[in-house]
Formats: sequence, structure tokens, C-alpha cells
Amino acid sequence: MRIQTRRQQIQELRAENLRLAKIQELVIDNVLAVQEKDATYTGNRYKTYSEAVLELANKYSGNADWGVIQAGSIIDLRAAYIAGQGIKVSKVKFDDEEQARASKEAIDAAYAFAQRFIDKNELDHELVQDLAREAEIEGKALIKLFPLKSEDDASIDGTDIAIRWISWTTNKYTVKVDAADYLQLESVEWSPASGQPQKLLPPGCVYKKFAGRLDVPNETMPRTAKCLTQIENLDRALWSWRHINSLYAAPVPDFECETAEQAKVVQAKLDPVNWKEGKAFAHTGVFNFKQPSAEGQAALEKEIITLMKLISGTTGVPIHFLGAPELTTKYGAANEGLLELIAMST
Repeated sequence: MRIQTRRQQIQELRAENLRLAKIQELVIDNVLAVQEKDATYTGNRYKTYSEAVLELANKYSGNADWGVIQAGSIIDLRAAYIAGQGIKVSKVKFDDEEQARASKEAIDAAYAFAQRFIDKNELDHELVQDLAREAEIEGKALIKLFPLKSEDDASIDGTDIAIRWISWTTNKYTVKVDAADYLQLESVEWSPASGQPQKLLPPGCVYKKFAGRLDVPNETMPRTAKCLTQIENLDRALWSWRHINSLYAAPVPDFECETAEQAKVVQAKLDPVNWKEGKAFAHTGVFNFKQPSAEGQAALEKEIITLMKLISGTTGVPIHFLGAPELTTKYGAANEGLLELIAMST
């Protein structure tokens, strides 16, 4: 009996050991699953400049799945505030009359050149806003300069300058700066999909960055690109809101019957009728409408408002431009600073 008891104990210990080993395997699997989930779950789906800018460009062009309306409105509004009234040129005024007379000829020539430059490049029309829009998408702007000649005006002999914007989204150009001075532009290079490699050298080009770190010339994450994930989530939440509304707009008729046989009879009468709201019919049983619960709507509304606030704070676009004018009246005195917000952020 004593030997048999020991065998039983050994068997029980082995079974317990196997059970503990399986539990350990499950724990390890769960830990790995959590680590993998943490690695893929993120509040920012666009971590590189290339990913963010290309996605922002697609949203503005209407080629993205989510956030097209919101991203387009934000970029256009910010560009409008950046461009403002456009470019205005004024002459220098000197207090010293003698200095003013001596400088008059040079000032008049410079003023005439500036006016021709603005007119010929349409900088007093839509081009300034176009450039502001592209800078909002890419966070930078590269302008190629080249001289113009005129057959109609003999006074224009190549001293006038034309400008052309070069797209990073299309060309993926690389900016090179002086190793000892990151503000000193050396060259801009890119390789087109078809054709010879291109290279621009100053003073034949102008490069200006509007975002990113000072000493990193090529990484210029635009302001709107920093909240792309929130913009997409807002669009998804609005779609979910619409989906809920569509469910409420189409309630499901419900017939409560006492027996299964009675339910079959009612269903048999309904099938050929193709019943719609407004139609009347006779039946056996209790009739009412089934609708989904509205408990989730309050949480969804809070999510929409919170996302709007985050996007507004990041981009500087007042919240009523994002489609929630009722929030501006709700917060009362805070409205006074809304236009100052977009002015300061641009």
C-alpha cells in the first residue's frame, strides 16, 4: 500500500508539473502578444516625414480614405491667412534730404524691378496663396529662379526674374547645406523618374523651410501632418455618427406573438406585402418598433468634440472652421481669441 501511494503521489506531481508548464507557456504567449500589440498600437500612424507628407498630399487631393474634408479645409484656411493681402512693396524713406536725393535713382530702379517681378510672376494674384498652400503640405518651398527676356520691351534685357516652384512630393529632392553652417545652402539635387539627374545651385534657387528643427534641412514636418491620425479619427467618428443616425432613421418593425406557429403565420403574411412605413395591415400579435440603444452616442459626441479641440490646438484653426460653430457660442468669451489663434499660428 505504501509503494502504491508513492506512485500516486509521483503521478499527481507529474500532472501538476505539466499543468504549471502549460500555464507558464500561456503567460509567455500573452506577454509576447501584449508586447507586439504595444509595438503596433500607436497614437501616431505617420512617424516619418515622407509618410506624413505623402498622406497629407493625398488627403488634400481627395485620394485618401479618411480626413479629406478636414485636411483640405485646414490647409486652405492656413494658406489664406499666411498669404494675407499678398506682397506689397514700398520705397525707403530717408530723413536726410540729401541722402534721399542721392539714393532716389537707385530706389526708383529697385522699386520698378520689384513691381515688374511681382506682376510677371503673378505674386499679386493667386500665386502667393498657391505657394502658401504647397508650403503647408510640404513644410518647405523650393523656388527656381531664371532670367527673362522681352521682345516687346527693350528695357527688359534679362534682368527680370521668373520663378517656378519645385515639388518635393513629385521630385523627392535632397537639400545639402554647409557642414559648418546649416543656414548656408550649397545645392539641391533630385533624380526624376525619367530624365537626367537635376541639380540647382544658389543664387539660381531659393529654399525656405517652415517647419522642423533648424539644423535639419530636409525633415520639415508640416503642422497639419502632426495631427493626421486625429483628423482621420474625427472623420471616422463622424461616419459612425452618420451610421447611427441612419439606423435610427430606419427602425425595424417588431411583432410579438404568443406562439411560434402564430409567428410563422404573421411572417408568411408579411413576406409578400413588402411592408414599408406608412402602410397599414392586420395581424395577430403586439406590434412596435425596435431601435438601437442611444447610450453610445454621448461617448461618440465627446470623442468628436475632443478630437476637434486637439486638431484646432495643433493647427491653430478655430474650432468653428472644423464644423462646430455651436461650440464657439457655448464657450462665450473664448470666441474673441479664435481669430487671434489662427493669426498667431500662421
